[in-house]
Amino acid sequence: MGICMETAGPITWANKYPIATAGKRQSPIDIATAACSSSVESKCNKPLELKYPLDMNNLPMINIGNGWRVDIPDEFANETILKGGPLKHNYKLAQFHCHWGKDCNVGSEHTVDGKYYAAELHFVHWNCDLFSNFKEALKEANGLAVLGVFLESANVQHNELDKITSKLKDIPFKGQQTEIPQICVENFLPESKSFWTYDGSLTTPPLYESVTWIVFKQPIHVHENQVGDFREMFHTTKDCDLPLKVIENYRPVQALCGRSVAFVESA
Repeated sequence: MGICMETAGPITWANKYPIATAGKRQSPIDIATAACSSSVESKCNKPLELKYPLDMNNLPMINIGNGWRVDIPDEFANETILKGGPLKHNYKLAQFHCHWGKDCNVGSEHTVDGKYYAAELHFVHWNCDLFSNFKEALKEANGLAVLGVFLESANVQHNELDKITSKLKDIPFKGQQTEIPQICVENFLPESKSFWTYDGSLTTPPLYESVTWIVFKQPIHVHENQVGDFREMFHTTKDCDLPLKVIENYRPVQALCGRSVAFVESA
């Protein structure tokens, strides 16, 4: 059995979080490429700059019930930087996680002209110029910046993603935790850094409208079996009488509500 996000997920969120339906900058969205402004017309006056340690060691990874999450300890987070592009401040990496679907035909949260990818990685950064910690930044309009990376199903193994999938067997149930011995975030990023950007929200409760989204156009290629490993995780705790798997965990696209989306071509 599996958790169905249609019946146990987003459709119920508005009951507890009214912003789910009342918000004006909810995420994800469908990126309609013909309607996007160019970088010349947008607010992106400086090139996007990203810096991550080449090797981060012993990173905690937890089954959070609706998927997995890798947290970045301060010793490594302090060496990360995201700035430029649509951002007016410096941001630090706090964590990354993934969204997927019941098969590789769906699963990404953002869509491009209606097209889904098999999954979508989110690298969550917080504004370290204006706020003292992630929790403080979480609710604020300029608090977060999230990089979105599409995962496209192909007959090729992604070596860096293997470091995640190989440890999932250690955390099948909600609340269980393990460590990733070593990982390099840059290996999850596409070669081309062209991206779309817009003002949005968290895609899971509490759905705060605090995110500047940066969604890379070029996907990375992964094997369908790697995405399949995600679906073997359980939404429930080990002692639950009716264990449910996380078959899908993506939120449907939300109304644009008059927002503009800019496309920025990498140099």
